[in-house]
Amino acid sequence: MKKKEHLEVLLEDINSKLDLVFENFQSLGDKIDKYNIDFIKQIDEMNEFLKKKLNIKMTIWIKRLKIKGNIEKIVKTGLSEGRKWN
Repeated sequence: MKKKEHLEVLLEDINSKLDLVFENFQSLGDKIDKYNIDFIKQIDEMNEFLKKKLNIKMTIWIKRLKIKGNIEKIVKTGLSEGRKWN
């Protein structure tokens, strides 16, 4: 009987250690999931920031191109009508 009792104690000890290992794996998995969520949130925030910056730059360039186009149109129209520019 002592061998059987000794084996039971060993199995219980192994079982409790495996429980600890699985709990730690679960905890590690939870931490990884939280990190992934935080990382994805940071990426989304950076994407929004970059979209806003790009939108501002594009708006500035569009305004510049419109002004340049209008100036060219005025110059062409003025020259074709024989106007002189001071």
